[in-house]
Amino acid sequence: MKRAFFIFLIVASISELSITISFAATFGESNGVEKKICEPKSTFKNYCNICFCSDDGLTADCSRKFCDPNVWNADGTRRPLAPLSLYKSLKQVCKPNSPFKMDCNYCTCSDDGTKFACTRIACPKGYTGGNLFKKSAVHKRVAGPAQVCEPNQGFKLDCNHCRCNSLGTKYMCTKMLCPRYNWNEDDAMIF
Repeated sequence: MKRAFFIFLIVASISELSITISFAATFGESNGVEKKICEPKSTFKNYCNICFCSDDGLTADCSRKFCDPNVWNADGTRRPLAPLSLYKSLKQVCKPNSPFKMDCNYCTCSDDGTKFACTRIACPKGYTGGNLFKKSAVHKRVAGPAQVCEPNQGFKLDCNHCRCNSLGTKYMCTKMLCPRYNWNEDDAMIF
């Protein structure tokens, strides 16, 4: 007589209304021999969760974070982003070489206006601030090639706070590790 135990993990993406089901199974024979589901005492990833295998390899305990199946693969790797060619085929999306604010982030438009790069601040929950493509007073262009910021002004760079010197030629910032939400490897925002 065989017996089977199933542990189901259901991950749902509300925005896409898709459901991904993965399961680990332990099968046994009536003689009491059970199959291992993982390497004893090892750790492994299940989507974005970390799992710890038991000493005998028959069970595993996993964290219970929500893992968006549009972002994560079952083996814990991130899904590939849309090809850059998709974004490059877009027409002009912003005013060339102009700064603007998107949500709580500051952005700069490319030379041809077809792409832009923004700071990577995780906006506060429920943030409904600034209009899309609204110019920013803090990150306005300054005259002269030597100036890199507005003299004696503070500003944010990613999630860090910065302060410009009196000449506008240098600035110092805090060194916090900023979350990398919604960004391609070339620092272009995913939208």
